[in-house]
Amino acid sequence: MRVNLDFDTTALFTEKNSFQKMRSGAGGSGSDAADPVISSVALTLDAIKAGARFQSAVADAWLKVRTFNCRLNALSSWVG
Repeated sequence: MRVNLDFDTTALFTEKNSFQKMRSGAGGSGSDAADPVISSVALTLDAIKAGARFQSAVADAWLKVRTFNCRLNALSSWVG
């Protein structure tokens, strides 16, 4: 999945902002410029992972509801 995502745009945007901060005196050393790029990639991948976990939990819950309803329907037709 990581190969299909375009993080080059994020890197260029972050480098531009870091350069502007350094020009204005708000930036640190040159090694600090790569940290926002790494953190934005990590945050993006973490958000995707959290979304996948959420969808998995919802799908599992939906299957449990469907299974319960099928069993309930079978029981009610057997009893009544």
